[in-house]
Amino acid sequence: MSKGDFSGIKKKKIVSSEANDFIGAAKIDGGSKKLQPQKLKRLNVELPEELYTALKVKAAQERTKLRPLIEKWVNEYLRI
Repeated sequence: MSKGDFSGIKKKKIVSSEANDFIGAAKIDGGSKKLQPQKLKRLNVELPEELYTALKVKAAQERTKLRPLIEKWVNEYLRI
């Protein structure tokens, strides 16, 4: 592989938990009905800069975004 040739590298597909839920519902339903995505609400949170930076770094290391992490934490907190 020459410099700049990335053809031999396989891309890792990252799918959010929301996408997995949507796909799972389609499989259960057999795909016969159109699935409507859930209506979303915005949540604004102020964090100390150091905490926010550490959170972003950790999410990047895990190759995820903050939204799926926060959704997971809220679901766990509510025991959904």
